[in-house]
Amino acid sequence: MSEFATIFWVLAGLTLMGMASAWTGLLLSLKGDVLSGDVIAHGVLPGIALSFIGFESKEIYYLMPGALLSGWLTLEARDWLVRQAGIRSDTASAMALSVSYGLGIVGMSYIRYGGKGSQSGLDRFLFGSAATILPEEILFSSLLMVLILGIILFKWKEIFLIYFDKDWARAVGFNPNRADRLLTLMTLICVVTGIQMAGVVLMSSFLIAPAVVASIFVRHFYQRVFFVALVSAVAVFAGSWTSAFFSNMPTGPWVVVYLSLMAFGGMVWRRIFRHSV
Repeated sequence: MSEFATIFWVLAGLTLMGMASAWTGLLLSLKGDVLSGDVIAHGVLPGIALSFIGFESKEIYYLMPGALLSGWLTLEARDWLVRQAGIRSDTASAMALSVSYGLGIVGMSYIRYGGKGSQSGLDRFLFGSAATILPEEILFSSLLMVLILGIILFKWKEIFLIYFDKDWARAVGFNPNRADRLLTLMTLICVVTGIQMAGVVLMSSFLIAPAVVASIFVRHFYQRVFFVALVSAVAVFAGSWTSAFFSNMPTGPWVVVYLSLMAFGGMVWRRIFRHSV
């Protein structure tokens, strides 16, 4: 495949993934549960390891079921700690994701040193490697991202009303529990399809950073829907250009660097010009 075609596929896949993740992260921020993305991102690793041990294939089609299941179980473990043990949500999140991530590292070590064939390249799920993704994998991920965007567009009113005012949403007949399950599913799909590009450690930045930037520069929530997509697209373009221009530069981490720079730059700007914001 030519270098131009590789850059095109990377840009297309990352842009769709970034936009879907940014919109999902915006809804998570409205719900007040942005740590869910981090919990799921670390929680998918044991499922990836177990799926690889069972199927001995690195293709996302085989790894996705295990990753979705383990990510969901990790999130459920976090919620159980909050409900039953009375632990704060941020503390429970740290406990759940650290245990799950540790189990995932154990599984990856077993794969690496246990004589499993075809394990080369599996580390991309830890650190991300957008340039090594096959076009058919990007196409598969892009279709899932289009599904996420479709859910947001068609269920936007219901989700927005529920997370803006749950009591009022119940009064007019909306079901908050159904919206929570739908948002969890969206987060799971974004994380599972995005970790091969950004890696487990960095994937949560695709969810959180655009919403942080939007909260600084844009007041109205409906405007943030367009703003987070723009922020994500700019970071993807800048990260892809940096990766293509300089040798041995990973794309996903560079996108996260630019997202972080925009977030930190926005916070500094607000600090300096806080009276005019």
